[in-house]
Amino acid sequence: WSKAYCGVEPYGWGYLAGSIAVSLVFSDFFEFFYHWCGHKVPFMWAEHKKHHVFPNPTPFAVIADEPLDQLMRASPLLFMPMLAPLNLDALVVCWGLLFFSWGIFLHCGYEHPQIDPHTTSMNTAYHHHLHHVIATPGNALHCGFWFQIWDQLFGSMHKGECICARCSQSKGKREREDWDKLEVPDYSVLVQPEFWLRRGQFKQA
Repeated sequence: WSKAYCGVEPYGWGYLAGSIAVSLVFSDFFEFFYHWCGHKVPFMWAEHKKHHVFPNPTPFAVIADEPLDQLMRASPLLFMPMLAPLNLDALVVCWGLLFFSWGIFLHCGYEHPQIDPHTTSMNTAYHHHLHHVIATPGNALHCGFWFQIWDQLFGSMHKGECICARCSQSKGKREREDWDKLEVPDYSVLVQPEFWLRRGQFKQA
């Protein structure tokens, strides 16, 4: 049933570039709409809410979804090649590199000074942090992945006061003194095999 292919031929470079671009835009909308439904539809929120135990997520949160959520978000990789001929190599690389890398960026919790949080085109770490802070069951806000256009069309943009780092610092908030007061967890334990082995022993017990 699959129309997936490898290499450039028989469709050529133009089709390869165009089909990947279209598939990425479609995938971005699919990700947005599935995420939006995860906040609007009660039984879908029951699955998605586990991801929202992270009000201020870290890069680890990009894979902190339930198996059903992960399966559904990856499903375009399965059904898109059934609808049209798609280069499987390029599709896997784009998904594995672009989607995963952007997901890490969105969940990193760091607003890079060179990335404008007031942009109206792309979602940034600020927008996704805002999503984790204010999006609730029935209140889908900033559910987009790459492009903001989907949130703009669905009316799910935050219309309240901007709390980005730039605006907060201009009001005398989020200064170094505030940071020094915080108790920062020791994430270094996550790269130690003993941490995960102990968790496995605890679960078995």
